[in-house]
Amino acid sequence: DLRKLAETQCGTKAEAIDVDAPLIAQGCDELDVVELILMVEEKYNLTIPDIEGERVTINNLARIINNR
Repeated sequence: DLRKLAETQCGTKAEAIDVDAPLIAQGCDELDVVELILMVEEKYNLTIPDIEGERVTINNLARIINNR
């Protein structure tokens, strides 16, 4: 679950993460977001195109995973 990965990386409780809001607005800093993207790439064996940190949301990551 992407929320659980974000919780692990950012420290924000999974149930408190708004899937449509940028992760940076929810307690993640830019390094957290980069590390989360790397975790997702490794877990799902894919490459995520560069996304500006302030635009990374759980739903954006889910779309990339589902469209691979």
